[in-house]
Amino acid sequence: SIFYPMWNEEEYVERALVAGRRACEQLVRSGDIGDYELIVVDDCSTDRTANLVRQFAQVDPRIRLLRHDTNRGVAAARNSGIDAAAGEYVAFVDSDVVVPPGWLSGLVGHFADPRTAAVAPRVRAAVGGTGLLARYAAARGPLDLGAREARVRPGGRVPYVPSAALVVRREALTAA
Repeated sequence: SIFYPMWNEEEYVERALVAGRRACEQLVRSGDIGDYELIVVDDCSTDRTANLVRQFAQVDPRIRLLRHDTNRGVAAARNSGIDAAAGEYVAFVDSDVVVPPGWLSGLVGHFADPRTAAVAPRVRAAVGGTGLLARYAAARGPLDLGAREARVRPGGRVPYVPSAALVVRREALTAA
């Protein structure tokens, strides 16, 4: 399951769903998963976000829309997505995150180790411009924790994982 928390993000709907479908289709073709679902949790958007998702869902039944009646925030949207997800792995992806081809297949392999509860890709800033701030964000963005894989632990080289893109073993979310 991949889910996207969205609030007034009509400009990202198509890119997010197309990238999600492409990533999941690659896993289906390789035999890593049998099926998938893409879930958008719309946190009471006032723009066309929900309508655009409905259009995609009419064409592809693996795309689902959950809609909050009031704006409850990104944490509540993520929790709604977790509750609705049926897959063995649950991917949280913020709608404005641009994921490269192959990103999901590169992460799912880590779950061969049963001790692995969560994995995350490198998240780099998509920065335009050439000014000092743009160059700094491209080189040292707050979500970019480096090119080398690392275990996440307090005081380690990677002390946290940004929730902008994260894949979690479903049982790790429901075990508590």
